[in-house]
Amino acid sequence: MLIGSLALMGFPFLTGFYSKDAILELAFAQYNIGSHFAYYLGCFAAFFTAFYSVRLLFLVFLSNPNGNRKVVLNAHEGSWEIGFPLFILSILSVSIGYLTKEIFIGFGTKFWGSAIFILPNNYGLSDIEFINLFAKLFPLILTLLGSCLAYFLYAFEINSFFALKRKPSFRHVYSFINKKWYFDRFYNQFISQNVLDLSYAFSYRDLDRGLLEKLGPSGIAEAVFLYFFFFFSFFISI
Repeated sequence: MLIGSLALMGFPFLTGFYSKDAILELAFAQYNIGSHFAYYLGCFAAFFTAFYSVRLLFLVFLSNPNGNRKVVLNAHEGSWEIGFPLFILSILSVSIGYLTKEIFIGFGTKFWGSAIFILPNNYGLSDIEFINLFAKLFPLILTLLGSCLAYFLYAFEINSFFALKRKPSFRHVYSFINKKWYFDRFYNQFISQNVLDLSYAFSYRDLDRGLLEKLGPSGIAEAVFLYFFFFFSFFISI
């Protein structure tokens, strides 16, 4: 969990550090408004990733347990079938980025050859070597800041943090962020539900159970029934 969280937040020299920084530096090296907006948005995403990763580690391993007593007393290490793959993944998370960074995305690397074709005006890996030092260090600064802030809040100021969340002025902000900016509610209420209603009213009731059944199985069955009914009626009348 420790190695996985550090790799996820892009801690220096772990695998996630190289992939995250390469993506952000590529965005910065494009030198246009959209790319720089994506760069700063990614940097702040790195801040919050570091924050919740350290929060996870602290709440699970360093704080008093909040779970059911029976569950806590029966907690134990996993079997070797679970531990061995995690051990392999942890070794790769620590070493593979440092060992293969220059091979995959290094300056002037020919590893991919012609397997991936990139137009010359879209090739930016060479540009990331020459961006300013602040642009390279800014994601790292926010990562370390998010980690330290999470540890400080949950280790020393947890009561103050909880009291802040209970304040009426902050409760609406907390609820807004906690409910993911109400994107899910907006999508479900105004888009998803309308699509479902349309699917039921048109696709299922009118088209599937209506037109297609009248032209298909139910219509053919009724036609055959009427045919035999009139045939036998005519035969009996004769």
